[in-house]
Amino acid sequence: MEKVLDQRLDLLKRMAGPSTCPDLAQQLGVPTQQVNYHMRILHEAGLVDRIDERPVRGTVEGIYQARAASYWLSAKLVGRIGVPRASSEMSLGYLLSLAEDLQEDVAKLASHKSAPASLGLSMHLELSDPSLREEFLHDVQKLFQTLGRKYGAKESSRKRETETYRLMLACYQDPQEK
Repeated sequence: MEKVLDQRLDLLKRMAGPSTCPDLAQQLGVPTQQVNYHMRILHEAGLVDRIDERPVRGTVEGIYQARAASYWLSAKLVGRIGVPRASSEMSLGYLLSLAEDLQEDVAKLASHKSAPASLGLSMHLELSDPSLREEFLHDVQKLFQTLGRKYGAKESSRKRETETYRLMLACYQDPQEK
């Protein structure tokens, strides 16, 4: 099974531009029939598009291209492994759930033709006392609520256009720290 996945990933990596199954088979040194099989699976999965076709010796040859410049494997696609979703904001399970949501949202945004408005924020923070973690979480929650009230859509008698943003903050111990 791993060999099959490796072959399909290799095909995807070679499909930034239009490609035919015989061309890909020649590049990989495998039979065209094998590439045709993998291409059908990749097409059905929505990872490649058949962008054109051309007649070749009494048959029709498909021309394919990868649908995206990159692909992210979501835990929602393969199911959760290990830690179940957690409800406590101070647990690793909750952070994993946020990361999955962020990954899914960014993947959807990346599939748009034009880059949607976005922003990012990252910092490193050193807590002098690990017991301050809960207090820090409480302060961050208050700050989030304050920002939401300040910048959130105000109720108005007339409808106006708004842009809706999703704000996430992930705070975790630096994995590089020993």
